[in-house]
Amino acid sequence: DEGSGTSAKDSSGEGNDATLISGPIFSTGKFGNAIKLDGSDDYLNVGSPADLDNLTSFTWGMWYKRSQFPDSSWQSKEFLHKSDYFRFEQYADASIGNFRGIVGYDNTYAESITSDGSVPMDYNWHYIVFRYDENGDRKIHIFLDSIELSYKTNTSSIGNRNHDDEYDLYIGKNMWAYGFEFPGYFDDLKIYNYPRTQVQIIEDMNAGNPTTGTLAGSAYVQYNFDEGNSSTAHNIGSGGTSLNGTISNGSWTNSGKFDKALTFGATTSVDATITDPGYSNSISLWVNPTTSAASKNLVKSGKLTTDSSSRPIYGDCTGSALSLNTWTHIAAVSDGSGVCRLYQNGFLVSSGTTGVSFGTSLKIGDSSFIGSIDEFKFFTFPLTAEQVKIEFNRGTSAVMGATSSTSHILAYDSFTRSDGELGSTESKSYNDPPTPSLPWSGSTWAVSGNKVVNTPNLGSEKIQNGSFETGNPPNNWGAWGPVTTFEQSSTQAQNGTYSLHLITSDNNQGAAQSAGLTNPLWYLGTAYVYPVTYGDYHYFALGNEEYFFYQPLTQWTKLTVISRATTGNVFLGPVYAKEMYYDNVSVKALTLNELFAALPATKSDVTAEVGITLENSINNRIPVGLVLRLDDKDNPQNFLLATLTEGGSNAWGVVNLTKCINGTYTSLFSTHLNSAGTLYSAGTKLKVVLDGPNVKVYYGNTLINTATVSDTEIINNTIHGIFSPYSGDSLDDFTLSTNIQDYTYCVPGDTSICNAPIAEWDFSDGTGQYVYDISGNNNTSTLGSSSSIESSDPTRVTGKIGKGLSFDGNDYVRKTSATTLAQQTITAEAWVYPTTTQDQSVLTYYNYAGSYAYSYAIGYYSGNIFYFFAQTANTNNIFQFGTTKTYPINTWHHVVGQFGSGVAKIFVDGVLDNQTTYTGNIDYSGGQNEFWIGRENVYFNGRIDQVKIYDYFRTPAQIAWDYNLGAPIAHYRFDECQGTTIHNSVSNSNGQAMGYNGTISPGAGDYTSAGTCNSGASSEMWNNGTNGNYSASLGFDGVDDYVSGADIDYGADNQVTVSAWFKYSSCSGDSSQCYLVSKGQYNASNPYQLWVSNQGSTANFVVNGTTVAASGSYNDNSWHQVVGTLDGSTCKIFIDGVYKNSESCTPVSNNELVTIGGDDADSTYRPFNGQIDDVRIYNYALTAIQIKTLYNENSAVRFY
Repeated sequence: DEGSGTSAKDSSGEGNDATLISGPIFSTGKFGNAIKLDGSDDYLNVGSPADLDNLTSFTWGMWYKRSQFPDSSWQSKEFLHKSDYFRFEQYADASIGNFRGIVGYDNTYAESITSDGSVPMDYNWHYIVFRYDENGDRKIHIFLDSIELSYKTNTSSIGNRNHDDEYDLYIGKNMWAYGFEFPGYFDDLKIYNYPRTQVQIIEDMNAGNPTTGTLAGSAYVQYNFDEGNSSTAHNIGSGGTSLNGTISNGSWTNSGKFDKALTFGATTSVDATITDPGYSNSISLWVNPTTSAASKNLVKSGKLTTDSSSRPIYGDCTGSALSLNTWTHIAAVSDGSGVCRLYQNGFLVSSGTTGVSFGTSLKIGDSSFIGSIDEFKFFTFPLTAEQVKIEFNRGTSAVMGATSSTSHILAYDSFTRSDGELGSTESKSYNDPPTPSLPWSGSTWAVSGNKVVNTPNLGSEKIQNGSFETGNPPNNWGAWGPVTTFEQSSTQAQNGTYSLHLITSDNNQGAAQSAGLTNPLWYLGTAYVYPVTYGDYHYFALGNEEYFFYQPLTQWTKLTVISRATTGNVFLGPVYAKEMYYDNVSVKALTLNELFAALPATKSDVTAEVGITLENSINNRIPVGLVLRLDDKDNPQNFLLATLTEGGSNAWGVVNLTKCINGTYTSLFSTHLNSAGTLYSAGTKLKVVLDGPNVKVYYGNTLINTATVSDTEIINNTIHGIFSPYSGDSLDDFTLSTNIQDYTYCVPGDTSICNAPIAEWDFSDGTGQYVYDISGNNNTSTLGSSSSIESSDPTRVTGKIGKGLSFDGNDYVRKTSATTLAQQTITAEAWVYPTTTQDQSVLTYYNYAGSYAYSYAIGYYSGNIFYFFAQTANTNNIFQFGTTKTYPINTWHHVVGQFGSGVAKIFVDGVLDNQTTYTGNIDYSGGQNEFWIGRENVYFNGRIDQVKIYDYFRTPAQIAWDYNLGAPIAHYRFDECQGTTIHNSVSNSNGQAMGYNGTISPGAGDYTSAGTCNSGASSEMWNNGTNGNYSASLGFDGVDDYVSGADIDYGADNQVTVSAWFKYSSCSGDSSQCYLVSKGQYNASNPYQLWVSNQGSTANFVVNGTTVAASGSYNDNSWHQVVGTLDGSTCKIFIDGVYKNSESCTPVSNNELVTIGGDDADSTYRPFNGQIDDVRIYNYALTAIQIKTLYNENSAVRFY
């Protein structure tokens, strides 16, 4: 990482520096800088240091990248050579390239040669490791990108180690002869004097980060399932594209755990063939079953499966039952043949003594599992508990906040208690956050057989002479309508001697009684009917609430109704003319608050679901389901009821949504299940999603109906639960959760609108004439003008992220009928790689055929600027402007154009470049309504990738997030440990250094030179910063030291974040101020400053003279982090990840340089005395969550 000079420094502190011979140069590396060798005569010489001589156990590893390959026959190219007793190379074996390692012994050498063709024929970075242990199997083990390769030769050493201490260690060259020089790049070379484990190798590969949580090398197989429209699951794990999965009969959902997910049906499987890891393996995945997860294959039959109780099984480890319609993280670990472990949602739920030998076949879903799966990973080593936690948190140690589609469970109950009491819901400590145990209300409810039932108390009988034993015609009853026969009869009786005999001559006739029912009380009504002739369709009404039934002829059938009374009368009768008998009619009142079992939740916007089993789907008319947004469990007056009632002999069922406002009920809908394309099935869940005034009701996975409920008496209530007025019906598996939110396009912790784009083409489909819109809005487009192959088709190539498209000057992508993209507010973005400087178009909304009128367009003009314009119907420009800076060709750029509410802006590479105002609206009335990629009246030359269209203004923070996950514009790690240059470790979109490096300026005080780390010299700044908060830091003497940087001004909308770690005990700056970071001189109005007080009582963030202070004791000689943010008008300060204070601020810009540790105009004015580490500057205001993550995750946070 030195960047200049004639040596490569050993940062281990052992002093084994390497001398650059014949002119190797420093270049952009895998991490920071690398050494580039020309393949002719360049190499490095380490000499023969004692600690690298005669190694008997060792691991050496490094990143390499070839810059050339032979045209035909292979030639051996050296990695390391220290005589023929210590040699590692890319080995020429005829026309095939393998890896070879040799360690010399006096009897038999240890030699390993990998299988034919194991050297990747590409120009990408790869991590190569050679490992040897004389105290182990005495064989050389070779790893590529963390995976051990197979061998054609793998010989164990015999005898004693041959000495190589008389020879120098060469890097990139054979010490004996020419022609073996390596052509390419080396970075991050490490040599250990012991054998590293595979987990440690992966840590080295990830630049010291945890083995999970970063993309590079963590998993052997990793399918994110974000393709959105493909039959291939693309592997981004270390195993490479040869392990891409073949998707059979899968479909896609935008509601994944993270972004999209793959939906599995009964015949869906994702298949790949892998190298058998044996008993050392781990599986990590998110599952969301939508039907019973019992006895399913999650990953391959006989490997990761579930038992008959829906519990995951791996080896002899058995987990906890998977909840339906809920995302659960599963990690299955085999640590040798005698150990298995199962984790759910980050917590260990089972351990056992039988491991799993996985084999070579990978089958996800295995034509068994039904539901969705997301973020599948397969590791060739056993994950630790901490690594599982990182996986569960989706590697948040590596990303500033997870981006996901997620919810968390507020309450859950499977009703599996054995004591019969309703009691409280179940706690689940392994959920994140943990699911608490909440107390149920409802004294008449009980648990039985893994279900919950309610037996509410009944009031007094409201029906007189319901057995028809007195009077003929029966007393208290009257005929309703022109009934032919209305008499007491002993011919049929369900119980007792008599019944009511009816013969009707027309429709809707029957018997009635004025029972004195009271509106809006609930009543239970029962009656027996014995149809004799003609049909089997009857009604039973409490007041005007009519319920219809189907009954068989010539037998007694019980009818059961529970409903509210709307009048005081009870009615019985056939729908059509017929003869029948009625007996034993009863109606009794229920108490409303006994019909609910409710929970004291904390949110009004929730998703509630419960399984329902009806006693009788034909002859009962009883609502059962969910109560939501209840105001008072003891005296309920305002609430929502979502219920299922029986629907007749075809098991149709009816889903009802009713609101009660101050005791008055209003039906919002009653929808038959069959009209929604489904039928009643015992145990299926009724689900309600409440999102503000919007209510969605599902039965199983079928959306039944929607409604809008904005009543103030209901909308903010937070009590939710279950509803059942009858002991014959039962409920099970209740879940109350927060609503699923898609955070994929959100900055963590940001409260701004961050909806998904209305169109998104990532070009990952890879083949065919179509490019698919993965937003789910069906903006599928064609290559060229049609679905046929033609000359205007762009070609599929490697893009910025995965696949992209290449355009040759007459190619384009076409979407007809693109009316959903005709918006008055738009943010359009794309990654572009122009290869010529001529005028060319990137994105265009084409409106008027024949007149070349474009509603809006983004392009690249000659002069290396991007342009952005919009037009009216007569081709007049509403606005047209270009970037103020130039952007070179043959380079990837992230370009964003946005307009709305009279403002238009253009961002390039995450930074606002230019903006303008306009009046009027964008015109879309021309009728052509096509969207083009790569064409306007001029065509694009180069590559385009990742096109997204949003129907709102993305914020500067969101655009920075889209560009590089919100990486800082400058990040000074202070890990150089030598020299006077502080490197900005941020790379641009093409992996090149951003610039903005700093220069160390030691003064004439206590520290008079930069020096080196660990030198022991008290006068050196690096030595006094040897032990930083992470790795090294830089020491400042409080007299006249400082680092001068670059002119880094505010980002878009006058936003900035400045962060620094510091450690001191006292300083003596003027005006009691000691500068940490400052842009501008002390005697001017400055854009931003971070400083601490002499005695440590305050840390301060200053913008244009306005100071935001945080009180504390910071001079305790411990490390502290201070962060200042400006969002355009408000300044905030955070200490050690915690918000402390804010003030209104007025931004001001200047052309001064950023200075660290002092003032470059007067080095003796307000200097800092102590250590400074990890200074970062962002061109937007970080959120509180990002700052907390930045503090907690420390140097493991990586954006780039």
